[in-house]
Parts: sequence; C-alpha cells; structure tokens
Amino acid sequence: MGAKYCEEELPSNNFALASTDDRRFTKHIHDNVHGNIYIDPLSLKFVDTEQFQRLRDLKQLGLLHDLGHGPFSHTFEREFLPRSHEEMSMKMIDHVVDEHNIDIDSESLTRVKEMIIASENGTSKNFKEKLFLYDIVANGRNGIDVDKFDYIVRDSRACGLGCNFEFQRVLETMRVIDDEICYRAKEYLTIHKLFATRADLHRMVYMHAKVKAVELMFVDAMTKANDVLCISSYIDEPAEYWKLDDTILKAIETSSSQDLKESRDLILRIRRRELYQFCNEFAVPKDKLEYFKNVTPQDIVCSQVEAVSEAFENFQLKTYGKKAQVHATPEKKKRKQLRGAIYWFHFTVLGDSMCFISPESRVLYMLLGYVNHVI
Repeated sequence: MGAKYCEEELPSNNFALASTDDRRFTKHIHDNVHGNIYIDPLSLKFVDTEQFQRLRDLKQLGLLHDLGHGPFSHTFEREFLPRSHEEMSMKMIDHVVDEHNIDIDSESLTRVKEMIIASENGTSKNFKEKLFLYDIVANGRNGIDVDKFDYIVRDSRACGLGCNFEFQRVLETMRVIDDEICYRAKEYLTIHKLFATRADLHRMVYMHAKVKAVELMFVDAMTKANDVLCISSYIDEPAEYWKLDDTILKAIETSSSQDLKESRDLILRIRRRELYQFCNEFAVPKDKLEYFKNVTPQDIVCSQVEAVSEAFENFQLKTYGKKAQVHATPEKKKRKQLRGAIYWFHFTVLGDSMCFISPESRVLYMLLGYVNHVI
C-alpha cells in the first residue's frame, strides 16, 4: 500500500481526511503517492483491523471501497469466480463493524455502503439530501471519481509510466452547485487527461497480451486447486474470505501435495515465462461487432490457417485454443457512464458561479467508445 505511520505532526496537504480540525485525535500517514494524509479516529478503527490490513497482500489499492477484492484483484472476480467485489466489500464492512465492535450509527454505515456501490445501475439511495456525495467514490454517471484519481496515479507510478493527470487541480477547483459536482470549465483538458491516461493504462498495461496470459494461467491454477483448497467456499463468508490474498499462489507453489501438482506446474511455467501464446488481434469495426459476440477457439485458429500447417492448427486447438475469449471489458459499461453529463461551471461578471453542461461536440474526443478485447 506504500503507506508509513508517523507519530510526529507535519503540515498537511489538501488530503487531510480528518473529520475534526483537532489533529491530536488523528493519525498521520505518509503515502508514497499523496504525501501526508490524516486519518480520523473512526476511519482508523476500520484501518487497524486484520480485514483491512490484508490489503497489503493484494496487488491493488488500500481503500475501504476495495475491501472485497480477492487474490489478484479483478482477475479473481471476473475470471475465476464471477462476482462483484463491491458487494463483498459491503459484507466485509458489516463483518468488521460486528467483529471489532466499532461504534458507528446505522445511518452512517448505510450511507457508506451505498456510496461503495453508487456506480451500480438501479442502486437505491436512502438519503435524498446531498446526492452529490454518491458521486465521490464511485461515480456511475460520468466516471469521474476519487477511486479513479488514486489508481491512475498509483498504477502509473508503479509501472514506471509518466502521468500528466493533475488530480489536485480538479479537487481544488471543483464545486457543488445545485447538488451536482461541477468542474471548472477551463479545466476541461485536465479532465481529458484523466480519461486519456486511463485509456493508455488499459492499452499498455491492463490488456497487455502477456498480462492477460499470466492472468489466465493464474485462473487455471486456481481452478485446478479449488477441489483441494475449496477456495470457492470462502466467498460467501466474510469471516473466512479475509484470509484469501495473493500469498495463495506461494502456498500452492511450495505445497508438496500431489493433488496440487497441476497447479504447481502452471505456476512454475509462469515463473519461467513459459506463457500461453498470443494468437492474433483484430480491430473490429463498430458496425461489425454483432458478428464477433461468440468467437470460438476454432475461429481464431482458422484465421491463421494460411500461415500454419494442419498439425500446428491441431496443436493450437489443444494447447491454447481453450483460452480464446471475448472480453467485453469494463469499457462497455464505461462507455455508457462517460456519455453521462459532465457538469461544468464558470464565474459570472459578478463573481457568482453558473453551472452548465458542455455541448458534446466540445468534449466528444474525451468520451471513450465501445471497446472489445479478444484474447
């Protein structure tokens, strides 16, 4: 997570999270991305639990929003056991409150959980005042939220990539007008960099052929080990689920059980970089997408038939063909989100703020289109 605890008082930047101005009751943490931040006592009760601290052993963020992530983050929930980590996050929060007797009123707890799943379509909101609060963590309307601010900067730094997105400028200039989070009109290029950087990360990192190969091999190793370790039985019980983290890979790798041999062999192949092979990629025109909804392993192999012999074709089908998948990635959902209104504001001559929605023609290049990844 890259955070270090310090006891001394240091000047805070714009990310002071304490609910009170009295720093005597807050915890100072130095984060390698955001610098000095302060955690209020109630938040600290959640942070200082074994359920939250397990996030140190997950290759993802250390946010309460992500408490429900499994080993290797989204790979676990999309490929191994399809489910929503947000839903598990809510179960884990309830478990933490009960297990550690955290004194929080039911209204606040309900609001926190609703904010976590605010991006889900049709999510009911019990609190009708200050609806803009639901757009802070997981903005299902236009995709601009602090979760994205954090992982884009953190992932860019972790991968050694440059990041020109200055989230501080957005946070410093945004305002709430008519119960909507509005962004200063002159900062539209900064907002553009948010989506452009995210698109770059998907192209260069998240959907990289080798990354997907390792992910699929990890899923196969987990699937083969499931009958022995009963991994799938953990997902319905928060008291057991928190024990799952990335170290499960090392546990399988170092096990002497013959029942885990196939899983160990796959992990050994990952270590030796004997990865599943990348077959091909094809840019599908938008008007042809309907013809590519049910791509099969045979379809992919046959697309290479002119370049390979029949023997090699059969080898491909047996060894790698089962890996052919059409990934309707989060971009499919994000397209709808980004088409949502982005509210802007500018100052009038009298110094008042006026809220408006930019014409789509001005921000069209900021909006991501439909993207399918065939692996």
